[in-house]
Amino acid sequence: MGQAGKLSIRVSVFGAVALVIVGCGSTFSAATAVPPGASAAAATPTAAPKTEAVGSTFTDNDGNGDVMDITLNSVINPATSTEGNIFLTTGDILIATKFTLVGRTGTSTGDVDFDTVSVVGANGQTYTPDVTNDIVGCTNFNSGTYSVTPGQTSVGCVSFQIPKAVRPAQVEWSDLFSNNAPATWTTS
Repeated sequence: MGQAGKLSIRVSVFGAVALVIVGCGSTFSAATAVPPGASAAAATPTAAPKTEAVGSTFTDNDGNGDVMDITLNSVINPATSTEGNIFLTTGDILIATKFTLVGRTGTSTGDVDFDTVSVVGANGQTYTPDVTNDIVGCTNFNSGTYSVTPGQTSVGCVSFQIPKAVRPAQVEWSDLFSNNAPATWTTS
């Protein structure tokens, strides 16, 4: 075997060893679902969060010491835009998901308008947040961003446009769940 072939094998072996080392250092974020009325502090983490009812709390640990409780308080259907629905697409309605976030440790931060919250319709279609419509009586956190520290609470709504004929079936929160399993609430 020539020098180039030996070098190629060495580089391949080195790359495989590096991947194993990096993989061993990975962290895992666990989310725990807590039914309404139960204590989130007493929850035991599970590998993949299950689907819970509206009003349930999921505890998120991002693996870096930032832990918060996420509760879907309600789904407002239909919701009213502060802009008077001028940005509403013909044939759609506006709905909103109202959340309470409570910091437990560290500082949990994120943006609910981009890839954090989604609604799955009864038709199986996933709907992303509508950043053009704010909801009457419920702010969009701090223009879509949130930050909670231990004991701090933040309440806000995320709005969505969905077809009038579609019922919202589930709400998913995926931003901090690095185990690739979102917190999921059923809406009925």
